[in-house]
Amino acid sequence: MIDSIEPYARTAGSFFDALSIDEITSIRRHYGTGAPAEIAYSIGRAIRDYSPDFEPEGLLDWIDRKSRVDVAEAQRLCTDLEGRLFSSIVGRMKQEYGEEGWWREIPLNVRKDAAARREEESEDHPPETFLHLIDLRTIIESKWPLFQQTYAVGTGSKAEKTKWLVQLNEIRRKADHVGGVRLKPEDVELLKDIDATLAQRGI
Repeated sequence: MIDSIEPYARTAGSFFDALSIDEITSIRRHYGTGAPAEIAYSIGRAIRDYSPDFEPEGLLDWIDRKSRVDVAEAQRLCTDLEGRLFSSIVGRMKQEYGEEGWWREIPLNVRKDAAARREEESEDHPPETFLHLIDLRTIIESKWPLFQQTYAVGTGSKAEKTKWLVQLNEIRRKADHVGGVRLKPEDVELLKDIDATLAQRGI
């Protein structure tokens, strides 16, 4: 029996060993009568990654259901977070530099790329419409004293403190991918953490 269980136990151990602090916290958030099954299926999915023939009752249905829920939740969070970030960052720029002058304070390479995208549109829209989500990181870093207190997350260099925007942008791209097939459960948890952090800061 031990010989039969050992490969699965080692895989389960590796699953927990590889978890980040945030991922461990996410697991501990599961409460109620459904929590044991939720955690067990999470471990089962990890085991199945190494042993494709591992199919305990209910696991495949849970994976399918979880994947669809994760994608829908990720898409919703990405849309919401992107809207809040654009509103707050562009709004702060306009407040600091004025309705007419704020655009000239955007880094030149970002303005050029946005202008090129604007030329492809037949209708006129505000210039911020043509910014990409990842451009917000460039804007924040270029005006660091203005944005540091609100948008810096974690420790280290300026690049490290704005790395969450790179992660958010990558998750958004994965969520927009056909069916969200490249999305992982930890991606949704990261979005929730970003959402909570921004909400605490009034964004």
